[in-house]
Amino acid sequence: MLPLFFPLLFLAMKVVLFIFLATLSATATPFELKKGSRVVLLGNGLGSRMMQFGSFETLLHLQHPEKNLLIRNMCDGGNTPGFRPHSARSNPWAFPGAEKFHPPLSKAKDRWGSGHTGTGSMPTPDEWLTQLKPDIIIAFFG
Repeated sequence: MLPLFFPLLFLAMKVVLFIFLATLSATATPFELKKGSRVVLLGNGLGSRMMQFGSFETLLHLQHPEKNLLIRNMCDGGNTPGFRPHSARSNPWAFPGAEKFHPPLSKAKDRWGSGHTGTGSMPTPDEWLTQLKPDIIIAFFG
């Protein structure tokens, strides 16, 4: 009796989880695209790889040709919500105080942990967002 109990319990838990997730996705509200909507993608790995294949942007333009969408992908591998390293920026933090949420780095290296101190004038993510004025931001952090 006991050897059969655990597989049945596991199966029952799977069914309950599936039903929960199915109802959760059915109630999700999709974002609404208006004419001239500005869509910005932020994040790391997945969004960064999406730059190599234009499927997402292509599908949005094909499904909404009359909307004149502006889509910008600002994703970069290694970015986190608070830490966005770039060699052309003097500060890797996405917002003031973000360093509190990052684990301490080695004292032997710089704040990036790479030995590079970062110089240049590349705009920060916030400066890009101010310039792009997005209506919709899709984040790929996780």
